[in-house]
Amino acid sequence: MKKLVALPMLIIILIVSSLTGYCGSIPEDLLTNTEAKLYVGVVESTSTKDSPSAPYQRTIAMAVRPVKNIKGRVETGKTLTYKSLDMAPLKDETEYVIADFGANNVYAYEIKSRTDDSILLTDASRFDMVQRLEENINNGVYSQPKETHQAVVPVSYENEGESLLNYYFPVIIGLVILITLCLLTMGIYIVRKK
Repeated sequence: MKKLVALPMLIIILIVSSLTGYCGSIPEDLLTNTEAKLYVGVVESTSTKDSPSAPYQRTIAMAVRPVKNIKGRVETGKTLTYKSLDMAPLKDETEYVIADFGANNVYAYEIKSRTDDSILLTDASRFDMVQRLEENINNGVYSQPKETHQAVVPVSYENEGESLLNYYFPVIIGLVILITLCLLTMGIYIVRKK
């Protein structure tokens, strides 16, 4: 019986480990989400609250005053309040680039320096996603019409020249192994029944 339980678990682990997941797609998500807002804002106040269900998890509430609109409908000068955000507390009276996808799905990136033409983000040298966001903002990508976004964000792979088969190969192998193991398990089960 233990083998019958262990075998499907092994199969699931093999399949899940063969799938590739990508993270850090906020700059590209801002291009495709028509409801998303992107703006430079000054954090006026923040407050944190410990979660009673998870002792190490905190939620923050903050008030942000937009000073420059980059994308979406944002009124500059009018304070926006956010409640129940799962993020690290931000510094009061500090400028951030705020990406607001709605429903308390908000991301903030601290600004190192800002002029009328360019923005330098604090973590751009450390994180590729923040660097892409900074480049898109400075190149005016988010203010362009949606039709031009396909040219800005081409579909590419890690290593050019690789075919799609190389990306699906682990999945195909996993499925072949899964089907083989299922057939073997069924065969063993039928033989034991007789």
